[in-house]
Amino acid sequence: MINFDPASLNHDETILYVTTSLGRKTQALFEYNIQKKSMRKRFVRNQADILSFIKPPYVNSSTVGLQVMPGLIENHYFEPDAPFAKTHKKLAQTFLGSDVTITSQTADGKELVVLMMSDKNPGDFYLFDNETNSASYLLSRKAWIDPNKMSKRKPI
Repeated sequence: MINFDPASLNHDETILYVTTSLGRKTQALFEYNIQKKSMRKRFVRNQADILSFIKPPYVNSSTVGLQVMPGLIENHYFEPDAPFAKTHKKLAQTFLGSDVTITSQTADGKELVVLMMSDKNPGDFYLFDNETNSASYLLSRKAWIDPNKMSKRKPI
């Protein structure tokens, strides 16, 4: 018996994203077309399971990508032209080497609260202005930890 775990719907609710191992060692992501009742493989990474899904921080939002961590975090966007995917990609490039999570945003999407974490930093929050592409530091999760004094972790 094959087990599928529903993960999310796309923006117009015509595609259901599901994960499964399908006799593999790692998870794969499939798209199930609800109208056509057809399924196709969307993403698989032999070295790592799916870590998390990239989607806006509001209820009933559409998944635009996913993260895997075969060593370091990798972002993969399957709706790369979606505005949220473009914003997430821009932030991931700004905070290179960090795990970027958009925790909240204004209704118009102009301002975002962004959590940036890394192997040396337990998390800093920033207010990101989407129009000016500028980030202002807000606060740290554990301000007593100095990321510059932390050892860099290496994937094995």
